[in-house]
Amino acid sequence: TQKYLPMNFLYILFGVLAIYVGLGYILKGFFSIALPGV
Repeated sequence: TQKYLPMNFLYILFGVLAIYVGLGYILKGFFSIALPGV
């Protein structure tokens, strides 16, 4: 498990980050709601 965990973790981390930033921009653009860190 030690071999595959870092790669999967990185993919999940980048995925969550991309979704979070994307949602932040959408919310800021359409609803003027700012998420912390975006």
